[in-house]
Amino acid sequence: MRIWAWVAGILAGVGLLVLIGSGADGRNFSGRDRSAIYSHSAMTVPQIPAVVSPDQAIGVVLEENVVPTSIASSLGDIQLMLATAAKQTGDEAKATYQQAYDQLQVVIDQVNQEADDTSNDATQIQLIRLSQTLENVQSVIEAKIVRL
Repeated sequence: MRIWAWVAGILAGVGLLVLIGSGADGRNFSGRDRSAIYSHSAMTVPQIPAVVSPDQAIGVVLEENVVPTSIASSLGDIQLMLATAAKQTGDEAKATYQQAYDQLQVVIDQVNQEADDTSNDATQIQLIRLSQTLENVQSVIEAKIVRL
C-alpha cells in the first residue's frame, strides 16, 4: 500500500508540472481584478470645481442628469454668465462674477429645499451632493471676485 501512495504522489506532481507548463494558452483569468490594480477611482463631482473653471464644472453637473428640471435652466444661465465673465476684464468681470455668485446662491437654496422636501433617500443624497458641488463652484467664484 505504501508504494501506491508514492506512485500517486509522483503522478500528482507530474500532473501539476504539466498544468503549469501548459500555461493559460493565451487566456486571461481575473481580468477585472488585474485591471483594477492599475485603475484610479474617478473624481467625484463635488471635487471637480477644484480642477476646472466654474463654467466647465457647471457643465459637468448638468451632464450628470441629477439636476432637477426646475433648476437646470438657471444653471445654464449661470454657466453662460461665468463663460462671459472669463472673457471680461476688471470691473466688468467682477460684476458678472458677483451676479453669477448671487444667482448660484438662489439655486443652492432651491436644491437644499428640494432635498429637504423629498422622501426618497437616494434622491436626497443626490441633491445633497449637487448642493455640495454648487457650493464648491461658489467658493471658486468668490475667490475670483476677491482676486479682481
